[in-house]
Amino acid sequence: MVRLAITVAVATLVLVPPSWAQEPVDLEEMTLEELMEVSIHTVTRREESLAHIPGSVTVISREQIDTWAAASNYNLSDLLGKLVPGLSPGSQNSSTAAQTLRGRFMLVIIDRVPQSSLRNIQHDLVGIDLAAIERIEVVRGTSAMFGEGASGGIVNIITRAPTEKRELGTSVAGELSLTHPSGSLGGRLVQSARGTQGRADYAVLGVLQRTGHFFDAHGDQIPPDPQGQGGISDLDVLDLFGKLGFRPTDEQRWEGTINYSSRDQDTDFTTDPSVNNVPQRVKSRALEGLLLAKPSGTHNTLLSLVYEHAHLWGGTLRAQAYYRRHRTLFFPRDLGTQPIVGRRIIRTQHETWKTGGRLDIERPLPARLHLHWGADAYVERTRQPAPLFDPAIFDASGGLVFQEIGARTFVPRLFVANLAGFSQLGWSAAPWLSLRGGARLEGTRVGVDDFTSLINGADVKGGTLSFTRLLFNAGLVVTPTEALSLFASFAQGYSLPDIGLIMRDAPAGSSVASLNTSPQSVNMYEAGVRGAFGRVNGTLSLFYNSSDRGVTQLAAFQPVIRAAERIYGLEATMEARPVESLRLGTSVGWLEGKREENDGETFLNGFRIPPLKWTSFAEYEPLPGWRNSLLVVYSGSRNRFPPGSTALGTRPVTAFTTVDLVSSVEVGPGTLRVSVSNLLNSFSFPLHSQLLDANATNSAARGAVVNAEYSIVY
Repeated sequence: MVRLAITVAVATLVLVPPSWAQEPVDLEEMTLEELMEVSIHTVTRREESLAHIPGSVTVISREQIDTWAAASNYNLSDLLGKLVPGLSPGSQNSSTAAQTLRGRFMLVIIDRVPQSSLRNIQHDLVGIDLAAIERIEVVRGTSAMFGEGASGGIVNIITRAPTEKRELGTSVAGELSLTHPSGSLGGRLVQSARGTQGRADYAVLGVLQRTGHFFDAHGDQIPPDPQGQGGISDLDVLDLFGKLGFRPTDEQRWEGTINYSSRDQDTDFTTDPSVNNVPQRVKSRALEGLLLAKPSGTHNTLLSLVYEHAHLWGGTLRAQAYYRRHRTLFFPRDLGTQPIVGRRIIRTQHETWKTGGRLDIERPLPARLHLHWGADAYVERTRQPAPLFDPAIFDASGGLVFQEIGARTFVPRLFVANLAGFSQLGWSAAPWLSLRGGARLEGTRVGVDDFTSLINGADVKGGTLSFTRLLFNAGLVVTPTEALSLFASFAQGYSLPDIGLIMRDAPAGSSVASLNTSPQSVNMYEAGVRGAFGRVNGTLSLFYNSSDRGVTQLAAFQPVIRAAERIYGLEATMEARPVESLRLGTSVGWLEGKREENDGETFLNGFRIPPLKWTSFAEYEPLPGWRNSLLVVYSGSRNRFPPGSTALGTRPVTAFTTVDLVSSVEVGPGTLRVSVSNLLNSFSFPLHSQLLDANATNSAARGAVVNAEYSIVY
């Protein structure tokens, strides 16, 4: 079954109580009325009933992840794109370049550790394997209280938790392309151990995976990394996860978490550059014989230490310290002939180090009031060097041989220091009315090195920038009847622009102080309704967000445009259970966006605004222990720009539909799950491919793929 996640409200930031006090909840077997009483680990930073949150949240359970992981290429971006209204469909690669949440960038956090970087390379969803995730909560809309980077919403990833009884788990899977089995074989092994011993508990997990070649619906091989942003075929995956908890007293808990994720694309194939010489639009094609010394890939290390006290000074306290190191090595890119510097073939390497902490304190007050306050802080260092390759050897080999000849700097070194404080007050004014409001003061300091652009040879002077923003939020929930609730909210978001990108494309003689690097503030308004009527329940939300300093790039390696913009849309879900063995559901998400230009307005490009997305699911359990799930995803068309427009992301987008089928049955002591993605073997192009001009980047989507997985817990 595809269980479309529950849509609920969010506008604030509150505290998650000690995790050992949480009772396990099976969301899939509960009615909506019962779900409204469930407390979740929301990114509002507090244990909160779904019924009292004035905004929209999608909850994806562990069972949903198990069901749809294989049909989503074991790729978190693709999984979320199928299950979350308001989120663009995934593009079957490692990048979220064409995947926004309500038209804006989203903040990704893993156990509250931010995966963002000031140099936004859009690889925030590849820092952890799906097997290490317990649940995902997606805040659909601007978050006023979580701070920098959450202008479109938040993807809160909660990792696997210890169990009361000791258990081991093993999962083995293999997959094949049904259009071209040869060379497509992939395999995956997951081993886990969880349990409790006295006052200590633990959860450890390891993942080994190798993906094969990808083939489209016509049986043609898809290039491993046609957009140069990180491919997921021919991939070696290693993920190691560990969590250790200790309770010195019944009211206190220490918890340490470590996760290391490694994804290297070990391949002999590349994209054939000759397709760019074909005058008409054709798909990209793979070319064998690649010689590249270091494979492209992503490595992410996360460390976290949390202390919780359930009863301190009349309330609760949670303190966290974290460290993250991220490195992505991109595939080399032929820049062609650039002004001043001439021909360049480069590959960039992005490295980020981030250290920070969070403090949350909450306590109840008289008159049914609740106060929550705290602080966040982090420091970040980022750099992006760029090895260079010999263009003559590249041309002579037909695009197969990359011989390194030196290195330059693609983006100057950046240093960020951030400190924020927040306070939030909630009031249960009446059984049918709850209100809340709060503020967050954000202070950021950015240091930038002097820099000579590799793109245009311009000298740009660095310096230090300081920004301060005060953000507000307010919301209410009205419950006129037991079957119906209404909510409305206002929230302000805040995010820094990609200062590295602005510096990279800056004109000669400029300085970081003279460039438009001011933060982007977003105002979001949302109203919605949710109801449950017998065996049918549903939600509807309308939203509008605006910013006076949006960020738009009209062409690669061209200066960015800062202009006012506005985005509006709607999202709706419905679920029904006609009989106990059958569950049906559907969701739709539509949005549109415009920005100011030349005393008028023009549409935002396709990298920001996706087409209408409609999903439907059916789950049928004909016999106990045998479950069949069907998911249909339709991505519509969008054509908002004049024919022949050369601006980035303005190509027309055509519609496509995918159908996935999963059947699981209990076999012996374990469960056998068989998945068929793209069941109808429809031929299409992902959004990312359609939005780019070059034929070499126009990669097709995967054809039909079958995956078989056997899992056992013992």
